[in-house]
Amino acid sequence: MLDGISNGIAKALNCLFPHPSLSPRDDGDAMADFEHNPLADMMQGLMNGNIWDMPMVQQVIFPSRQASAEFPGATSGPKRDGAVDVAPGVAVGFRAYVPREGCDRVALHFHGNAEVCGEADDIAPVFHAAGFALVSVDYRGYGWSTGSPGVTHLCGDADAVLDFLVKGGVPGIAEGCKVVAWGRSIGALSAVHLAASRAASVYGLVVDSGLMSIASLPMVKQLAATMGAGEMLGGLKDPTAAPFGSTTLRKAQTVGCPSLVLHGDRDDIVPASQGLSCFNALGAPDKVHERFAAAGHNDVLATELARWSAAVAALLAKAAAFENSHPARAAVETHALSAEKFNGKKGVVVAPAKVDAGAPPRARVQFEDAAMGEKAIKLANLAVVDRAPYLA
Repeated sequence: MLDGISNGIAKALNCLFPHPSLSPRDDGDAMADFEHNPLADMMQGLMNGNIWDMPMVQQVIFPSRQASAEFPGATSGPKRDGAVDVAPGVAVGFRAYVPREGCDRVALHFHGNAEVCGEADDIAPVFHAAGFALVSVDYRGYGWSTGSPGVTHLCGDADAVLDFLVKGGVPGIAEGCKVVAWGRSIGALSAVHLAASRAASVYGLVVDSGLMSIASLPMVKQLAATMGAGEMLGGLKDPTAAPFGSTTLRKAQTVGCPSLVLHGDRDDIVPASQGLSCFNALGAPDKVHERFAAAGHNDVLATELARWSAAVAALLAKAAAFENSHPARAAVETHALSAEKFNGKKGVVVAPAKVDAGAPPRARVQFEDAAMGEKAIKLANLAVVDRAPYLA
Protein backbone atom coordinates (compact mmCIF):
# COMPACT_ATOMS: atom_id res chain seq x y z
CA MET A 1 0.00 0.00 0.00
CA LEU A 2 2.83 2.38 0.91
CA ASP A 3 4.45 1.81 -2.47
CA GLY A 4 1.18 2.71 -4.13
CA ILE A 5 0.89 5.92 -2.14
CA SER A 6 4.51 6.80 -2.89
CA ASN A 7 4.02 6.16 -6.59
CA GLY A 8 0.89 8.33 -6.65
CA ILE A 9 2.60 11.21 -4.89
CA ALA A 10 5.60 10.86 -7.17
CA LYS A 11 3.41 11.16 -10.27
CA ALA A 12 1.79 14.29 -8.86
CA LEU A 13 5.13 15.83 -8.02
CA ASN A 14 6.59 15.07 -11.43
CA CYS A 15 3.63 16.91 -12.93
CA LEU A 16 3.88 19.85 -10.53
CA PHE A 17 7.69 20.05 -10.53
CA PRO A 18 8.93 18.46 -13.78
CA HIS A 19 12.63 17.83 -14.04
CA PRO A 20 14.09 18.69 -17.47
CA SER A 21 16.37 15.66 -17.51
CA LEU A 22 13.50 13.21 -17.17
CA SER A 23 11.61 11.66 -20.03
CA PRO A 24 8.12 10.25 -19.53
CA ARG A 25 7.86 6.56 -18.87
CA ASP A 26 4.96 4.44 -20.00
CA ASP A 27 5.49 1.53 -17.64
CA GLY A 28 3.67 3.21 -14.77
CA ASP A 29 6.74 3.30 -12.56
CA ALA A 30 6.77 6.97 -11.62
CA MET A 31 9.15 6.28 -8.74
CA ALA A 32 11.83 5.24 -11.22
CA ASP A 33 11.59 8.70 -12.75
CA PHE A 34 11.14 10.42 -9.42
CA GLU A 35 14.24 8.96 -7.81
CA HIS A 36 16.28 11.52 -9.79
CA ASN A 37 13.86 14.41 -9.27
CA PRO A 38 15.04 17.26 -6.99
CA LEU A 39 12.05 16.57 -4.75
CA ALA A 40 13.05 12.97 -4.16
CA ASP A 41 14.87 13.87 -0.97
CA MET A 42 11.73 15.54 0.37
CA MET A 43 9.62 12.54 -0.50
CA GLN A 44 12.10 10.25 1.20
CA GLY A 45 12.06 12.52 4.22
CA LEU A 46 8.30 12.30 4.48
CA MET A 47 8.50 8.54 4.41
CA ASN A 48 11.20 8.19 7.10
CA GLY A 49 10.35 11.17 9.31
CA ASN A 50 13.59 13.05 8.64
CA ILE A 51 12.13 15.66 6.33
CA TRP A 52 13.73 18.52 8.29
CA ASP A 53 17.22 17.40 7.23
CA MET A 54 16.36 17.36 3.55
CA PRO A 55 18.30 20.02 1.54
CA MET A 56 15.22 21.28 -0.30
CA VAL A 57 13.28 21.75 2.93
CA GLN A 58 16.21 23.55 4.52
CA GLN A 59 16.42 25.89 1.55
CA VAL A 60 12.72 26.76 1.91
CA ILE A 61 12.95 27.37 5.65
CA PHE A 62 16.28 29.21 5.48
CA PRO A 63 16.65 31.53 2.45
CA SER A 64 20.06 32.45 3.82
CA ARG A 65 21.70 35.80 3.14
CA GLN A 66 25.40 36.53 3.28
CA ALA A 67 26.95 39.71 4.69
CA SER A 68 30.41 40.83 5.70
CA ALA A 69 31.39 41.71 9.24
CA GLU A 70 31.79 45.47 9.53
CA PHE A 71 33.48 45.45 12.94
CA PRO A 72 35.41 42.16 12.98
CA GLY A 73 37.23 41.46 16.21
CA ALA A 74 36.30 44.84 17.71
CA THR A 75 36.87 45.08 21.48
CA SER A 76 35.65 48.65 21.86
CA GLY A 77 32.98 50.86 20.36
CA PRO A 78 29.19 50.42 20.30
CA LYS A 79 29.19 47.63 17.68
CA ARG A 80 31.35 44.52 17.81
CA ASP A 81 31.25 41.65 15.33
CA GLY A 82 32.46 38.16 16.09
CA ALA A 83 31.69 34.47 15.76
CA VAL A 84 31.00 31.51 18.03
CA ASP A 85 32.19 27.97 17.30
CA VAL A 86 29.13 25.71 17.39
CA ALA A 87 30.51 22.54 15.77
CA PRO A 88 33.83 21.36 14.34
CA GLY A 89 34.62 23.74 11.48
CA VAL A 90 31.35 25.67 11.92
CA ALA A 91 30.87 29.09 13.52
CA VAL A 92 27.90 31.44 13.70
CA GLY A 93 28.37 35.19 13.50
CA PHE A 94 27.03 37.79 15.89
CA ARG A 95 26.87 41.54 16.30
CA ALA A 96 27.03 42.92 19.83
CA TYR A 97 25.55 46.34 20.56
CA VAL A 98 27.32 47.35 23.78
CA PRO A 99 26.12 50.43 25.69
CA ARG A 100 28.96 50.36 28.24
CA GLU A 101 31.94 48.24 29.23
CA GLY A 102 31.23 45.42 31.66
CA CYS A 103 27.52 45.35 30.84
CA ASP A 104 25.92 42.59 32.93
CA ARG A 105 22.49 42.48 31.28
CA VAL A 106 22.08 41.21 27.71
CA ALA A 107 19.25 40.52 25.30
CA LEU A 108 20.22 37.55 23.11
CA HIS A 109 18.42 37.95 19.79
CA PHE A 110 17.51 35.13 17.40
CA HIS A 111 16.13 36.80 14.28
CA GLY A 112 13.72 35.73 11.56
CA ASN A 113 14.80 33.60 8.62
CA ALA A 114 14.96 36.54 6.16
CA GLU A 115 17.16 38.71 8.38
CA VAL A 116 20.81 38.97 9.41
CA CYS A 117 22.33 39.97 12.72
CA GLY A 118 23.58 43.36 11.54
CA GLU A 119 20.06 44.66 11.00
CA ALA A 120 19.25 45.43 14.63
CA ASP A 121 20.81 48.91 14.62
CA ASP A 122 17.50 50.76 14.84
CA ILE A 123 16.07 48.72 17.71
CA ALA A 124 19.21 48.46 19.88
CA PRO A 125 18.45 51.79 21.66
CA VAL A 126 15.31 50.25 23.20
CA PHE A 127 17.52 47.73 25.00
CA HIS A 128 20.25 50.25 25.83
CA ALA A 129 17.70 52.53 27.49
CA ALA A 130 16.82 49.66 29.83
CA GLY A 131 20.48 49.00 30.64
CA PHE A 132 20.82 45.98 28.38
CA ALA A 133 23.34 45.16 25.70
CA LEU A 134 21.97 43.47 22.60
CA VAL A 135 23.66 40.49 20.95
CA SER A 136 22.06 39.46 17.66
CA VAL A 137 23.09 36.04 16.36
CA ASP A 138 22.98 34.61 12.86
CA TYR A 139 22.19 31.04 11.86
CA ARG A 140 24.61 28.79 10.02
CA GLY A 141 25.16 30.03 6.47
CA TYR A 142 23.87 33.55 7.27
CA GLY A 143 25.95 36.73 7.34
CA TRP A 144 29.57 35.74 7.95
CA SER A 145 28.63 32.40 9.54
CA THR A 146 29.98 29.18 8.07
CA GLY A 147 28.18 25.90 7.49
CA SER A 148 24.70 25.34 6.15
CA PRO A 149 21.49 26.30 7.99
CA GLY A 150 19.21 23.60 9.28
CA VAL A 151 16.32 23.57 11.71
CA THR A 152 17.76 20.62 13.62
CA HIS A 153 20.81 22.77 14.49
CA LEU A 154 18.84 25.59 16.10
CA CYS A 155 18.75 24.47 19.72
CA GLY A 156 22.26 23.06 19.91
CA ASP A 157 23.71 26.20 18.35
CA ALA A 158 21.70 28.37 20.75
CA ASP A 159 23.19 26.41 23.67
CA ALA A 160 26.71 27.04 22.37
CA VAL A 161 26.07 30.76 21.92
CA LEU A 162 24.63 31.09 25.43
CA ASP A 163 27.64 29.31 26.93
CA PHE A 164 29.97 31.64 25.03
CA LEU A 165 28.05 34.69 26.20
CA VAL A 166 27.77 33.91 29.92
CA LYS A 167 31.43 32.85 30.05
CA GLY A 168 32.47 36.34 28.98
CA GLY A 169 33.19 35.54 25.35
CA VAL A 170 31.72 38.78 23.96
CA PRO A 171 34.03 41.77 24.53
CA GLY A 172 32.48 44.34 26.86
CA ILE A 173 29.89 41.97 28.34
CA ALA A 174 30.43 40.64 31.85
CA GLU A 175 30.86 36.98 32.64
CA GLY A 176 27.76 35.57 34.32
CA CYS A 177 25.53 38.22 32.76
CA LYS A 178 21.75 38.12 33.06
CA VAL A 179 20.27 37.05 29.73
CA VAL A 180 16.90 37.77 28.16
CA ALA A 181 16.19 35.43 25.25
CA TRP A 182 14.42 37.23 22.38
CA GLY A 183 13.24 35.20 19.42
CA ARG A 184 11.47 36.57 16.37
CA SER A 185 9.59 34.27 14.01
CA ILE A 186 11.64 31.06 13.68
CA GLY A 187 14.03 32.48 16.26
CA ALA A 188 11.38 31.82 18.91
CA LEU A 189 12.26 28.12 18.72
CA SER A 190 15.76 28.93 20.00
CA ALA A 191 14.60 31.49 22.57
CA VAL A 192 11.98 29.25 24.18
CA HIS A 193 14.48 26.40 24.21
CA LEU A 194 16.99 28.46 26.19
CA ALA A 195 14.40 29.84 28.61
CA ALA A 196 13.30 26.29 29.38
CA SER A 197 16.43 24.16 29.26
CA ARG A 198 18.99 26.78 30.33
CA ALA A 199 16.81 28.56 32.86
CA ALA A 200 19.63 29.27 35.31
CA SER A 201 21.06 31.84 32.90
CA VAL A 202 17.84 33.22 31.38
CA TYR A 203 15.95 35.92 33.28
CA GLY A 204 13.39 36.89 30.67
CA LEU A 205 11.78 35.70 27.43
CA VAL A 206 10.41 37.64 24.45
CA VAL A 207 8.50 35.68 21.81
CA ASP A 208 8.05 38.07 18.90
CA SER A 209 5.72 36.89 16.08
CA GLY A 210 6.99 33.55 17.23
CA LEU A 211 6.81 30.21 15.50
CA MET A 212 5.85 27.27 17.70
CA SER A 213 5.28 24.51 15.13
CA ILE A 214 6.73 24.40 11.63
CA ALA A 215 4.38 21.61 10.60
CA SER A 216 1.38 23.83 11.50
CA LEU A 217 2.38 26.73 9.27
CA PRO A 218 -0.10 27.45 6.45
CA MET A 219 2.60 27.28 3.77
CA VAL A 220 3.78 23.89 5.05
CA LYS A 221 0.26 22.53 5.20
CA GLN A 222 -0.42 23.77 1.69
CA LEU A 223 2.75 22.16 0.33
CA ALA A 224 1.96 18.88 2.07
CA ALA A 225 -1.60 18.92 0.73
CA THR A 226 -0.29 19.59 -2.78
CA MET A 227 1.96 16.58 -2.39
CA GLY A 228 -0.92 14.47 -1.08
CA ALA A 229 0.93 14.09 2.20
CA GLY A 230 -1.21 16.23 4.52
CA GLU A 231 -2.00 13.33 6.84
CA MET A 232 1.71 12.67 7.34
CA LEU A 233 2.39 16.05 8.98
CA GLY A 234 0.99 14.99 12.33
CA GLY A 235 3.45 12.12 12.51
CA LEU A 236 6.58 14.09 11.70
CA LYS A 237 9.23 14.38 14.39
CA ASP A 238 9.56 17.82 15.99
CA PRO A 239 12.93 19.11 14.71
CA THR A 240 13.64 21.03 17.93
CA ALA A 241 12.82 18.20 20.36
CA ALA A 242 16.45 17.22 20.99
CA PRO A 243 18.15 16.94 23.38
CA PHE A 244 15.36 16.84 25.97
CA GLY A 245 12.63 15.20 23.90
CA SER A 246 10.15 18.06 24.17
CA THR A 247 8.33 20.13 21.58
CA THR A 248 8.58 23.90 21.81
CA LEU A 249 5.16 24.22 23.43
CA ARG A 250 6.06 21.57 26.00
CA LYS A 251 9.28 23.42 26.73
CA ALA A 252 7.25 26.59 27.23
CA GLN A 253 5.39 24.89 30.08
CA THR A 254 8.62 24.77 32.10
CA VAL A 255 9.58 28.43 31.58
CA GLY A 256 9.58 30.34 34.86
CA CYS A 257 11.08 33.73 33.98
CA PRO A 258 9.02 36.85 33.12
CA SER A 259 7.73 36.35 29.59
CA LEU A 260 6.28 38.52 26.83
CA VAL A 261 4.47 37.27 23.74
CA LEU A 262 4.07 39.76 20.88
CA HIS A 263 2.02 38.97 17.76
CA GLY A 264 0.13 40.68 14.95
CA ASP A 265 -3.47 39.55 14.49
CA ARG A 266 -3.08 39.80 10.68
CA ASP A 267 -0.03 37.55 10.54
CA ASP A 268 -0.59 35.16 7.63
CA ILE A 269 2.87 33.57 7.82
CA VAL A 270 2.89 32.52 11.48
CA PRO A 271 -0.78 32.79 12.50
CA ALA A 272 -1.66 34.63 15.69
CA SER A 273 -3.01 31.33 16.99
CA GLN A 274 0.60 30.17 17.44
CA GLY A 275 1.30 33.18 19.65
CA LEU A 276 -1.80 32.42 21.69
CA SER A 277 -0.76 28.78 22.03
CA CYS A 278 2.62 29.92 23.29
CA PHE A 279 1.10 32.29 25.84
CA ASN A 280 -1.30 29.65 27.11
CA ALA A 281 1.47 27.06 27.40
CA LEU A 282 3.98 29.26 29.23
CA GLY A 283 4.43 28.21 32.83
CA ALA A 284 5.76 31.62 33.88
CA PRO A 285 3.68 33.18 36.68
CA ASP A 286 4.41 36.61 35.15
CA LYS A 287 3.49 36.57 31.48
CA VAL A 288 1.99 39.15 29.10
CA HIS A 289 0.36 38.72 25.70
CA GLU A 290 0.53 41.86 23.54
CA ARG A 291 -1.52 41.66 20.34
CA PHE A 292 -1.43 44.14 17.47
CA ALA A 293 -4.75 44.23 15.64
CA ALA A 294 -3.53 45.94 12.47
CA ALA A 295 -0.14 44.24 12.12
CA GLY A 296 1.00 41.22 10.16
CA HIS A 297 4.21 39.22 10.40
CA ASN A 298 6.78 41.73 9.19
CA ASP A 299 5.26 45.13 9.94
CA VAL A 300 4.81 45.20 13.72
CA LEU A 301 7.66 47.66 14.21
CA ALA A 302 6.49 49.80 11.28
CA THR A 303 2.95 50.07 12.61
CA GLU A 304 3.27 49.66 16.38
CA LEU A 305 6.81 50.74 17.32
CA ALA A 306 5.77 52.72 20.42
CA ARG A 307 3.63 49.90 21.86
CA TRP A 308 6.21 47.28 20.97
CA SER A 309 9.00 49.29 22.59
CA ALA A 310 6.97 49.96 25.76
CA ALA A 311 6.08 46.29 26.13
CA VAL A 312 9.69 45.18 25.66
CA ALA A 313 10.96 47.86 28.08
CA ALA A 314 8.51 46.62 30.71
CA LEU A 315 9.69 43.03 30.24
CA LEU A 316 13.33 44.08 30.52
CA ALA A 317 12.61 45.86 33.80
CA LYS A 318 10.98 42.70 35.17
CA ALA A 319 13.91 40.58 33.99
CA ALA A 320 16.42 42.89 35.67
CA ALA A 321 14.56 42.48 38.98
CA PHE A 322 13.88 38.74 38.63
CA GLU A 323 15.73 36.68 41.26
CA ASN A 324 15.55 33.37 39.40
CA SER A 325 16.16 31.53 42.67
CA HIS A 326 14.88 28.09 41.63
CA PRO A 327 15.34 27.71 37.86
CA ALA A 328 14.04 24.73 35.96
CA ARG A 329 16.49 21.79 35.94
CA ALA A 330 18.19 22.96 39.13
CA ALA A 331 19.10 20.24 41.63
CA VAL A 332 17.31 20.81 44.95
CA GLU A 333 16.86 19.26 48.37
CA THR A 334 13.91 19.59 50.74
CA HIS A 335 14.28 21.09 54.20
CA ALA A 336 12.21 22.56 57.05
CA LEU A 337 9.13 20.56 56.13
CA SER A 338 6.76 19.82 59.00
CA ALA A 339 6.95 16.10 58.22
CA GLU A 340 10.55 15.27 59.10
CA LYS A 341 10.61 12.12 56.94
CA PHE A 342 10.25 14.26 53.82
CA ASN A 343 13.29 16.43 54.57
CA GLY A 344 16.57 15.76 52.79
CA LYS A 345 14.87 14.46 49.67
CA LYS A 346 16.73 15.28 46.46
CA GLY A 347 15.19 16.11 43.11
CA VAL A 348 15.16 18.37 40.08
CA VAL A 349 12.97 21.41 39.48
CA VAL A 350 10.65 20.67 36.59
CA ALA A 351 8.69 23.91 36.30
CA PRO A 352 6.93 26.60 38.31
CA ALA A 353 3.82 25.31 40.07
CA LYS A 354 0.53 27.13 39.64
CA VAL A 355 -0.63 28.77 42.86
CA ASP A 356 -3.50 31.02 43.86
CA ALA A 357 -2.92 34.75 43.93
CA GLY A 358 -1.06 35.75 47.07
CA ALA A 359 -0.03 32.19 47.91
CA PRO A 360 3.66 31.38 48.52
CA PRO A 361 5.46 30.43 45.28
CA ARG A 362 6.06 26.76 44.62
CA ALA A 363 7.99 24.64 42.15
CA ARG A 364 7.17 21.26 40.69
CA VAL A 365 9.97 18.89 41.67
CA GLN A 366 10.72 15.44 40.29
CA PHE A 367 12.25 13.53 43.20
CA GLU A 368 14.87 10.81 43.00
CA ASP A 369 12.80 8.77 45.44
CA ALA A 370 10.21 7.01 43.29
CA ALA A 371 7.80 7.00 46.21
CA MET A 372 7.86 10.81 46.24
CA GLY A 373 7.31 11.13 42.50
CA GLU A 374 6.62 14.70 41.39
CA LYS A 375 5.28 17.21 43.89
CA ALA A 376 4.68 20.95 44.17
CA ILE A 377 6.87 22.27 47.01
CA LYS A 378 7.14 25.77 48.45
CA LEU A 379 10.36 27.49 47.38
CA ALA A 380 11.07 28.23 51.04
CA ASN A 381 11.36 24.47 51.61
CA LEU A 382 13.76 23.86 48.71
CA ALA A 383 17.50 24.38 49.03
CA VAL A 384 19.26 24.70 45.69
CA VAL A 385 22.18 22.27 45.52
CA ASP A 386 23.23 23.10 41.95
CA ARG A 387 21.59 25.74 39.78
CA ALA A 388 22.87 24.27 36.53
CA PRO A 389 23.86 20.61 36.90
CA TYR A 390 23.61 20.10 33.12
CA LEU A 391 26.75 22.20 32.69
CA ALA A 392 28.87 19.92 34.87
